[in-house]
Amino acid sequence: INTDKDMAEEADIWKKNYVAEIALSKDGKFIYCSNRGYDTLAVFKVSQSDGTLKPISYVSTYGKTPRHFSITPDNKYLIGANQDSNNIIIFKRDLESGKLTMINKYENIISAPNYVLFTPFNIAQIEKNQNSVNNNKENVNNIIHQKLSNSLKSSKQRRTRYSPTILMLFCLILGVLCKMLLSV
Repeated sequence: INTDKDMAEEADIWKKNYVAEIALSKDGKFIYCSNRGYDTLAVFKVSQSDGTLKPISYVSTYGKTPRHFSITPDNKYLIGANQDSNNIIIFKRDLESGKLTMINKYENIISAPNYVLFTPFNIAQIEKNQNSVNNNKENVNNIIHQKLSNSLKSSKQRRTRYSPTILMLFCLILGVLCKMLLSV
């Protein structure tokens, strides 16, 4: 898959740009590829008749070295982890075009994030709860960010690299925390 065909400017671009993660949307219509070097996500439409790929867009990851990303179980969002800029990005997916729009960026809540994992929440219940707090959306984001920052303060100071098991536990705790906050 040529994830940077239209972006190549130098003859040796293949030495500078690497794919880290490839994912198929839950509906099978789009493929997403992260590009380290350009720090972008490439979006491709999958032909339903023969499986060929058509480039749709390239979107900034709003950070350095996109390590991993996942599409949410409801297929509406893509969450990315940028390892070298210590941020997590949330994109809203356009279900018809596959295009991504950045809706939130969490800075320095974890050192060198490198994996995104989802827990099996009841998405319909979360959306219902989100609708009931639409006026307080900014408040909820601030509370989540504050709680995450406080709980990870010591790890930020140490800049310790954690094992994948510890990071998966963190993601599970993050999911539980989000569920608790959204159910308020």
